[in-house]
Amino acid sequence: MRHLYLLRSLVWILMFSLLITGCWDRREIEERMSVTSLAIDPDKKGYEVTAIVPIPTKIIGGGGGGGGGGEGSAVEVFSSSGGNLGYVINMLNEKTTESIYLGNTQIVLIGEGQAKRGIGPFIDFLRRNPEVRRQLWPVVIKGKAKDAVKVQTNLEQVPTNYIKDLLETGVEGEEIPNFYLGKLFVELSSPARQAPIVNYIRAEKDKYEWLGVAIFKKDKMVGTLEDKAELSVLLHLREQKKGRIITTTCPDRKEEIVFMPHDVKRTITVTDQPQVRANIEIRGEIIEKGCALGFDQKKAFNAIEKQLEAAYEKKAKHLMDRAQKEWKLDIFHFGDWVRAFRPELWKRIDWHHTFPSIPIQVNYKVMVKQIGIESQ
Repeated sequence: MRHLYLLRSLVWILMFSLLITGCWDRREIEERMSVTSLAIDPDKKGYEVTAIVPIPTKIIGGGGGGGGGGEGSAVEVFSSSGGNLGYVINMLNEKTTESIYLGNTQIVLIGEGQAKRGIGPFIDFLRRNPEVRRQLWPVVIKGKAKDAVKVQTNLEQVPTNYIKDLLETGVEGEEIPNFYLGKLFVELSSPARQAPIVNYIRAEKDKYEWLGVAIFKKDKMVGTLEDKAELSVLLHLREQKKGRIITTTCPDRKEEIVFMPHDVKRTITVTDQPQVRANIEIRGEIIEKGCALGFDQKKAFNAIEKQLEAAYEKKAKHLMDRAQKEWKLDIFHFGDWVRAFRPELWKRIDWHHTFPSIPIQVNYKVMVKQIGIESQ
């Protein structure tokens, strides 16, 4: 009898549990308003947040270009201000017919003024919000972020989709940093880093232009790096990516040659002094040249390779000077190597305090696969 009683009790418990289970706070996706991008600027109250919401019927209709808030626009723009991001998002909910949903947000546009003031508090909000995807792109906008949502491009109905495509294409080609929100969280949390680099973009009337990267010291922007050759050096050292094409003069110093890198290998050594030595090996091809080179192929290859090595090393030296003297920041992640491979050195010194005075040597080895030989 006792077993029968237990069995009946178990059946009743299972039946009752079927009635009470479920998502108590579930809301259908149609009942929420998907925000594709947020723009954040400084305000006397704290933050001014602009939310961009696509209008599905206009996007499906395939009408004209996107943009912010004109007649025929494919997006709706909502703005609000307040002392913290969570409060402002709640205020935005009062201006919409449905609650704001951040699960589809792809871009967070940060105005340059806000980046210089600091991004820590609202980054903390994004970290704690379970809806926010770690793969979204944080981007610093030259000027005000809210102006960037007004851009009307001919290629995209939702304007900030243009930024996403621009970044994804550059990352796929290994020409710009793959710096998404999750990496920003790691960068701000790691004791060996504390120097995020965030993609830096300018918004114009009908297009966006990738300018380079914004340099941060912890959560505050302290400068920009816009020289494309120096950005390539940064990618070589930091991410072991190939970077962009580089232009230098021919061995006769009269015309120019254009080099396209294909493969990059990086070796970094940290000594006990401490001193950093970085050796970078690049393979690529000449895609354009304005000088005639003779049939002595080996001599021509050597001359071009030496010229390219000198060009890369000159850019590397200038970038090191800026990092150590202007920003005083380890933007190259050398601290990761010290912490991982020289733990006793890491414990002995304050890496971030010592970095500006550490000798750093960067050597390049360039190997040209194709050159294009002409008779003279």
